[in-house]
Amino acid sequence: MSAQGVTEKLCRFATELRYKGIPKEAIGEAKRSILDTVAVAVAGSQEPGGAGRIAIELVREMGGVPTCSVIGGGFKTCSVNAAFANGTSGHTLDFDDTTIPINHYNSALVPAILTLAEETRVSGKKTLEAYVAAYEVGARIGQSLKGTMPGYFFMGFHPVGTWPTLGISVGCSKLLDANVTQMKVAMGIASSAACGLRRDFGTNTKPLHAGYAARNGLVAAKLAKKGFTAHTDILDDDPEASPGSSMYFSFPRVFSGGDNYDLAAMVEGLGKTLHLVSGVNWKKFRTGSVAGQIPVDIVLDAMQKHGFTAKQVEHVECSTPRQVVDVAVFHDPQTGDQARYSIEYQVAAALLDRTMGIEQHREERVRRADVREMMKKVHVYERKDISPASYDKDSMMVKMVFKLKDGREYTEEGGRPIKGTPSLPLTDEDLANKYRDCVRRAIPDAQVEKSLKLIGNFEELKDVGELMEMLKGKA
Repeated sequence: MSAQGVTEKLCRFATELRYKGIPKEAIGEAKRSILDTVAVAVAGSQEPGGAGRIAIELVREMGGVPTCSVIGGGFKTCSVNAAFANGTSGHTLDFDDTTIPINHYNSALVPAILTLAEETRVSGKKTLEAYVAAYEVGARIGQSLKGTMPGYFFMGFHPVGTWPTLGISVGCSKLLDANVTQMKVAMGIASSAACGLRRDFGTNTKPLHAGYAARNGLVAAKLAKKGFTAHTDILDDDPEASPGSSMYFSFPRVFSGGDNYDLAAMVEGLGKTLHLVSGVNWKKFRTGSVAGQIPVDIVLDAMQKHGFTAKQVEHVECSTPRQVVDVAVFHDPQTGDQARYSIEYQVAAALLDRTMGIEQHREERVRRADVREMMKKVHVYERKDISPASYDKDSMMVKMVFKLKDGREYTEEGGRPIKGTPSLPLTDEDLANKYRDCVRRAIPDAQVEKSLKLIGNFEELKDVGELMEMLKGKA
């Protein structure tokens, strides 16, 4: 289905959005997004050999006017470099949330918005305006690309570095007080910087996609504000353009690989409903999205319900939908990055450690003999009775069979939501405890509690730089 003027409508919505017009529920979700993303970015910045740590070392070498805090880095640099480092740290652990449509949007969006907010010395309310506008525009672009797991995902694109770049350019433009035309230009610039391939899953380059999106969206906004030019209707179809001409290739057409998009969906109900209100999937466990969250949740629940231990397990069968199998590509992981995308490892480590957090993804844990032996007992299959079109990431569509050495057998499948999804969200206390556990790795305990309070009252901040200075940590 085609529509005209969607770029204009989205940018006009974003420029006109005001804090007082944002529903209370959306403000609450925005603050929870900031809390969770900051937590995992700080933790990611401290990961030895991780993408965040290496990105921080690079931007330290690059220098830059010290106006913006490098989260967990202990120093300041220019906004462009800081956004790059902070975004990369935000996705380093893959402990960040999963937004709707399926993406790790916040790992790039929150660092970009907070970094530019610090540079421009704006208030918490103005920052929340920009965040909500960017989230809504980005989510609408993503949702318009058809499919529960859209075609671009199966074409090999990693969502984080792609359409989020356009949404981030909108949020950053709003912080810079851009007009509608400047914001449209920013989206045009950002569309040429959308990037990221799934082939790099299991390496440092996957979280780099979030760093690129944060940096590229911010740069697009700054260039547009300075008078840079770009196509101002990058989302729209040109009804008079002939196939093959440059005017034919709008961002949705190119990115979806053809006609697998719906422009009308981008603007349907615009200004009346916000995607943010429908909720975000918060990660209870450190895993590669659904590749681990669902099996780990089943393992821990089954062990508690049936009272068995890892030593009693003889064999585990895990049948998952195609979408999970396609992500969990490492069957014999050797690194923490690879382990995030290995159901065999996630199940084995959960059985042995009865948890799944940051420590379970250290390389030394991945290589230990006990987990290597347990992995041999885990067998993963694709569920042929679940079609890709019917897949529901909010419910347990994974079937697991636990066969014990004493002959007992337990089967667990479906029928209940996953902890952390909108159907069964993490509580404020759950997120606060996750924040404390992540942030204490770089920030003193007293500042952990103070920063937690600042985020809880984010709309009262006169200058977001107060929070960012704290998140920078010690030199």
